[in-house]
Amino acid sequence: MINAPKDAKSQVLASAQGYVAFVEENKDLFRLMFSMERQPDIYPELLPASREAYSVLREVAQNMSPENCENPQGQLSVETMLWTFIHGYAVLKSNKQFYTANAETGADPKLEDIFPRFLFKNE
Repeated sequence: MINAPKDAKSQVLASAQGYVAFVEENKDLFRLMFSMERQPDIYPELLPASREAYSVLREVAQNMSPENCENPQGQLSVETMLWTFIHGYAVLKSNKQFYTANAETGADPKLEDIFPRFLFKNE
């Protein structure tokens, strides 16, 4: 479990912040990780680490509401939506691309300002 308060929003936010921190601290490794088509048969020793990392996403996404997706098709759609958001945010932040959207201040939007727009179960 993630070291954050146990409510769904805190768990999701903490995992997202961890993902972004990893990207900022390991830019070259991150680029390498996502620079080629995933071919588990070439590097089968990486599969357990990949599954472990995804299990964190799966765990925190279980408390998100399917209404987050336009056409929810179960938990996979929620997981995909969350991963796409976090990964995209991390890539844009890492590449200093938010300036385009916020030219007046040049500031990156903060995750905690964006996440409240997500729906969580039992809220």
